[in-house]
Parts: sequence; structure tokens; C-alpha cells
Amino acid sequence: MNFEELEIKSQIDVKPKNTDINVLKLKMKLQELKSRAAKYKSLAPNDASLFAALDMCIESPNNLKGEFDKIDKAIARIKRNMRGDARTETRIDYLEYEKWSLRETTIRAFKEAVRRKEHLFNLLDSEEKQKVEMEKCSESFDYWFDNYAWIVDPRNTILFAFPFERYPFQREATEWINDLIFVLRSHGLIDKSRDMGVTWLVVCLFVYYWLFPRGNSQFHALITSYREDEVDQKGVPGTIFEKIRSQIRFLPSWMLPEGFKGTSKGSSKDDAHISHMRIVNPQNGSTIVGTTANAETGRSGRYSVVFFDESASIKDDESSASAASQSTKCCLFVSTPKGKLNYFAKKRFSGDIPVLSFHWKKHPYKDERWYKGQKLNMSSEMIAQELDIDYDASQPGKVYPAYDERYHVITKSDFMREVEGATAVEMDGTRRFRIPLEWHLSRAHDWGSSDSNGEHANITMWFATAKQGTKTKTHGLDISGSVFIYRMHTAPPHSTVRAVARSVHILQAPDKEQHRMVQELMSHEALSERDTYSQEHDLQYVQWNTDYNSGIAQVRDYLEIQYTHQPHPFRPKKTKETPLLKGRPMIYLIVDDDQGECYFDWTTQKYQVRPGKDDKGLARLRAEFGVYHYPKSETGKAVKKQKPEKIFDDAMDCVRCMAVTFPPVADYTIGERLELDLPTNLRNDAGRKEEDPTEKARIWLARQSYINEHKLLQKHKQPAKSRRDELYSRAKERAGRR
Repeated sequence: MNFEELEIKSQIDVKPKNTDINVLKLKMKLQELKSRAAKYKSLAPNDASLFAALDMCIESPNNLKGEFDKIDKAIARIKRNMRGDARTETRIDYLEYEKWSLRETTIRAFKEAVRRKEHLFNLLDSEEKQKVEMEKCSESFDYWFDNYAWIVDPRNTILFAFPFERYPFQREATEWINDLIFVLRSHGLIDKSRDMGVTWLVVCLFVYYWLFPRGNSQFHALITSYREDEVDQKGVPGTIFEKIRSQIRFLPSWMLPEGFKGTSKGSSKDDAHISHMRIVNPQNGSTIVGTTANAETGRSGRYSVVFFDESASIKDDESSASAASQSTKCCLFVSTPKGKLNYFAKKRFSGDIPVLSFHWKKHPYKDERWYKGQKLNMSSEMIAQELDIDYDASQPGKVYPAYDERYHVITKSDFMREVEGATAVEMDGTRRFRIPLEWHLSRAHDWGSSDSNGEHANITMWFATAKQGTKTKTHGLDISGSVFIYRMHTAPPHSTVRAVARSVHILQAPDKEQHRMVQELMSHEALSERDTYSQEHDLQYVQWNTDYNSGIAQVRDYLEIQYTHQPHPFRPKKTKETPLLKGRPMIYLIVDDDQGECYFDWTTQKYQVRPGKDDKGLARLRAEFGVYHYPKSETGKAVKKQKPEKIFDDAMDCVRCMAVTFPPVADYTIGERLELDLPTNLRNDAGRKEEDPTEKARIWLARQSYINEHKLLQKHKQPAKSRRDELYSRAKERAGRR
């Protein structure tokens, strides 16, 4: 079957009635284009490369049968050799997806190449038409993209290069980036799944403005990444500047800047206008330059835009962004996520920068078969990082894989809304957050040097345990025994014991928390500091003998998401717009509202949580939860012998030391115990709900009779028994007499 027959078949298979291309006209166009192929020999190098690439796309359907045969043989081999393997069906589905995807993309490229080839032939010998075409391109980047943008992909077994025919989400993204640079003049961020065409989109847009700068100004772009080889390595298609060279190589010769050199594959390294990490437009002065991201990125230049590729992998991410921020009005940060311990993640959830997400579900040629196929050869951390845009799960070797901010982080408003006694009303009528007065409290302290790089922080952390019988107001869920980390204080570098103690007392003063502390633990190595706290500052710390594994099992238990059939205690009820979050842990982190708001992200169809910025958002603790991990050297060892990485773990030490003996659960008060012992129809709730005055009075009299009986028993020093216990005892006595 030749490519013309295949195209006819594809039209029948895909759109039997409403075809978008007339098959007969298409065949006539192909014959006409073939008859003009003799002109290629006399064309300029760029035109020859362009038409050769178009011809490859046009002829590519001829190669589909050979590729399909290879895939079919692989499917037969899997069926024969992998019987009984639970993943066999997934592998076969993935290969069937590969056939479908290869066919769809090849036919798509074929159609577009036919259209473009006819369009370009009409412009080849007419300078007047070329001038009009240049004006059309100058007026619209969409027009230029639709006719002159290309992609090079060495992974494609049929098409090495093919026209960049943008998907709908990519068209929207082009407009978004354009507005970011020239209208909003603002920094922006794109987080993405892998292989979504983001880098090619940015590259082509930069080349467009390199050719057609806005107004009479020049366009200057700076491209940077975490290492030089990612920015430019001549001959390597994956590098950004080689992508730019490929795009320029496929431009028609009449579109190139006047006097431009260095467009053919054989160009020397000394070409004036296209060299290592530097491309110059000699006609209008526009430039595209590159560098490795560092603390001085772009400091001495002035740019229309600075593009940070794979921003989450940049070592000096924040200092690099800071240096570039004064050299441009638009920094474009693009990356797949890599945990939350980086500047990229901080900006992503800050709420103060425009954000665009390229999730794989937006791609029209990626479905569940593709996704399940990717999971066959990737770890859960790789899936989270490369595909799912999951910032929490993208750290390999995590000690606490169950940690999920959607479940574990709540705001002070969430807490005050759901817990009785969590609000203190000040004299001016304002509502202040507090831990209910009956709850048990504890405090942990890890003495560190608090040096300027933050590697050994001096941290104090406060814990509270929900007392017996605590229930949330919205869902009525019992959270007795749940632990709440509600405060953290990171001392400034080189703080004294006196300074830290003063801060602790100030923070505890409003609710007199020091008198409610049931335990105060501190790292064992800080002996002199612990004695000073005790003797001089009334903080009675007890040493904790730090061990690399102590407390980890307990923390894991408390982090585990349980009761998945129940709603989360601190999340709102289901609405038409948002689903209900189900399940709950036994440990929660309470933060300021602007540093822990939980919202529904429509892009990923998941709940997201605003990141912490400082101690009020427990920023350090949350960051450490996400990156606390076992190094590769510990892989394969018994669980009890595995040692977590001893870096950036000071907050984790506080949590581990307290987890060995979390604050005990405060028992019911005498009044609460009495209320529970009352029959259901005599409790306060029953009286409040009753509307009939006569019945309400009867309940009150019966209730008072029960309470008086209880007081009489107490007066005669008899053990106070519940009404149920009394009835049960009498029943046993009667049964014995029989």
C-alpha cells in the first residue's frame, strides 16, 4: 500500500463523511509537487533542507507498514513469553497505543507537509509574494507558526523533522508567553510533564521575535539551564541552541536576515552570526544568547526575556533568579517539579506570579494506555516528577512517603472553625488562634549553630494532643489523640540561650503555655545549653538521646492516611465545583492562612496547598518532610539499619524526639464524664433540641435527679458509677438470686 492509498484509507477510517481534505485534490497536488522536484538542485542550502524535510514527511506513510510489523512481532513475542505476568495486558495495550499514535502523528505530518510544500512553491520565484509573506508573518506570530515552525525529534523512527502544528493547548500557551513578555511584562512560570513541547514552543517563539521584533525595538533573549551541555552542545539535538539552529535551518532562504551566515550543517565554528551559545541577527541587531545558571546570571545585560530551562534543577536557583530579575522585566521559569525544596516550587505556590501547567492529560495523543505503559519502567518518584507534576512525591528514597500536604497541613482558620475552644476573643473583639486550654502541650528543641546557609538550624517546636472526646464541628469526627504541630521558632544565626529563651517565653505568654507543658525535650549533645535553660530561664528541658532511627516508625504511623471512607476533618463539604477529600491522618501541621490554604487546581484535578514562607507557615518543617530521605548507599539494608541522610534534618529531629512519647491524651473532666454517663435522652443536646416546654422541663428535672444522685454517691465516698453500670450491677445481682 503506497502513501496515497494509505491517505485515502485514513480519510475513510477517521472521517468517513466529513473529510477535511478532498482526496482527489490532494493526489493532484502531490503529482504537481513531484514534477517540480528538479528545482531542488539549484536551491539555496536552507531551501534544499526545507524541501527535503517536507518530502520526508510526505513519504513517511510508506514506512508505517514496516514499523507496524515490528510492533506486531513484539506483541506476539510478549503473548508467547509472558503468560501469567500481570503486566502483560498493560504492555500489549501500550504497544497498540504506539501503533495508533505513530499512525496519527505520521498522517498529521503528511497532510501538513503537503499543504506547506504547495504554499512554499508558490512563493519560491516571486519576490513580490515573498515580501507580502514577510509582512503577514510580521503581523502575526500565529501565521508564522502555522507555516514555518518545525520540530526535530531523533526518537521518532519515521520522522526526524516535522512541521510544528500546534495542539490547542500549545496555541493558548503561545499567546500566554507572548503576553507575558510584551503586555504584562511580568515574570511567569510553567510547570509541566515531560515531552509536552514546551521548550520547542519557547524556542520557536524566540526565533520568531529574533526575525520580527516588536515595533522598531530589538529582541534580546537570554537562555540558561542547570548546566552548559543542556544549553548548547553542537550537533546534539536535545540542547536548546541546537533546537534553534534546526529551526533556522528549516527557514526559507528569503526569510533569513540580510547578510546572515552560518545556516548550513557544514558551518564552521567561526561563523559570525551563529556560534556557541550566541545567535545574532545582523539586519536588526536582535540576539539570542545562552549561559549556565549561576549567582551572576544576566547581571551585566539587558534582555527582553530570560528563560530558565529546568529551573527546579538549578543549584543556585534563587540567587540566579535574583541576579536576572534586574536585567529583564520577564523571567520565564520552566521545569518539571523536583520536590518543594527549591525556588521553582516556592514561586509556583506563592500566588504572586502567573502560572501555566502543561499536564500530560492536555496532550491529545496521550491517554491511559500511554500513562500505564510509562509506569512499567519508572519508579513512583519518577512518575511523580516527570509525568504527574507532583511536588510532594518527587523525592526518591523518602523516609515519609505518606506525607501529603493536602491531608497534613491545615490553617489556623481551619482549626478554629472545627475545634471547640480554639478561639480566644480579645478585648477589642478580635478572634485569636489558640490551642484549647484542656489539651496537653509539649515542646522540642534542637540546638544548632543556625549558620547563615541554614544547614544546622536552631529550632524550637510546639506540639499539642487533642483531648479525649474532641470532635470537629462540620463533620462530627472524633479526633481524640491527634497530634498538632502548631508553632515553630527558628533562632537567628549565632543566637544565645538567653535570646532563644526570651523568644520562647514571649510566644507562650498569651495562653500561659509553660504551665501546661507535660514534657520538654532537647537534643542530648547540648548539655551546657540545657543546664542554662533550666537554671537561668525556667525551661526544664530533658535530654533526648538522639538515634538515627528513633521515632521514625511512630511518625509513619501518625502520618498514615486512615478512615478513607470518611471526609477529612478539616476540609469543607463536597460542592458542585469541588470533590470531597476523604481520609485523615493522626498528625497535622497548623499554619497561617496565607501559607497553607488548600484549593482545588483545575489543571491537575487535584487539591493543592499554598507553600510555607517562614516559621508561621512551618516552612522549614514542611520542606524537610518532603526531602528527608535515605541515600542510595542505604538501599538494600534492613529497615532498622537504614540511616536517613544527615543533612537538612533539624526539624525532623524535633519531630522524631517527640514522636517517641507524643503528649498524652488529656482525659475527660468530671463534668464531661458525667455528661457522657447520662442517658442520651437526658444530655444537654437533647434539652436544647426539644421545643415543647413541658417536655423540656421533664428532661431538665430528670437530668437534675440523676446529677443529685451522682453527687450523693460522691458525698458518701462511694465509687461514682454511671447509670448504665448501676443497672448492669443490679441485673447481675437479680440473675444470681435466681
